[in-house]
Amino acid sequence: VPVSVNYTFYEDVDDEITGAGNINGLPIILTKSFIYRLEGKIGITGSGNTRLRVLSERIGCVGGNSVVSGDKFLYFAGEMGFYRTDGYKIELLSSSLQDSYKKLVDTQSKRDKISASYDPRENRVFWAVNENNSADNDTVWVYHANTRGFSKTDSVIFYPKVLTNYDGALYYGDTDGYVFKSDKTIKNDTVRDMDTVSTSWHSTHIDFEWKSGAIDFGTPGARKWVK
Repeated sequence: VPVSVNYTFYEDVDDEITGAGNINGLPIILTKSFIYRLEGKIGITGSGNTRLRVLSERIGCVGGNSVVSGDKFLYFAGEMGFYRTDGYKIELLSSSLQDSYKKLVDTQSKRDKISASYDPRENRVFWAVNENNSADNDTVWVYHANTRGFSKTDSVIFYPKVLTNYDGALYYGDTDGYVFKSDKTIKNDTVRDMDTVSTSWHSTHIDFEWKSGAIDFGTPGARKWVK
């Protein structure tokens, strides 16, 4: 922790800072309408300098908790969709989901609650969002970086307030203070019963419905659209 900082060691930005991150050794500053890369270096003697490079003057970040570092990219939620940057270019990931995305950021409360996590094993990014106008986040959008597609998960009683990935499993804390774990080995869902202690909760089979308009048939790089 620095005990003092020279008063000249700062950079001005043109809008309110909403998030920050680091990718490929490059500090990234995210504001409501600008994205910056911080360049330069300050030595232990105070020598050197820094400067800001504008990556975008139109793309902003809606909330700091939506920012997460992946293997090669920094991911975040913006005004028009989910994005990623390598510190030099910015890429919109959800261009085909614009109408659905608008419901996730139509209020400031929803923007503030978006929470992100990264799964290094499967190279996936998870965003907990409020899609159904619940009291808290009620859906998780998943970006599969290997196939460049999205999936999502929700349930009748599902309030993922904060996400984190650890050792191949997804953990989420919900709006009532409970922490849940999800991974491929778990075939049953814990049924919350707020009238009993959590040790008495029972499990039920996870009943799911898969909807897709595209199947890769083993070659993700070439999509085949089928009925």
